[in-house]
Amino acid sequence: MKNNRSPGDDGIVIEAIKEGGLARTKVKDAVLRIAELKWNWAGHVARLKDERWTRRMIEWRPRQDAFRSRDRPPTRWADDVKRVAGNWIQIAQDRNKWNGLKEAYVQQWTT
Repeated sequence: MKNNRSPGDDGIVIEAIKEGGLARTKVKDAVLRIAELKWNWAGHVARLKDERWTRRMIEWRPRQDAFRSRDRPPTRWADDVKRVAGNWIQIAQDRNKWNGLKEAYVQQWTT
């Protein structure tokens, strides 16, 4: 069976999905989903009571001599979480506050 679509039709389909097709199909944008998962995981790890390696790795500081171009310090996993929540490990202890900041965190990923 021959496909009647021209090679450029995929762009039209993708634009239609972005304009509202995702809402109709209940499919989430992958970037937004990743941001939500990272936020949820950060809250989970911050609320851990014991000193598991995951908690220690989040608080770890990279080497000071790590190479990065001028005026750009080494980026850490929690840097974008700190931009939204400041002292995020303490804020995450209150689940209501933490969940209230999720939307702001996810929105920073789309701008």
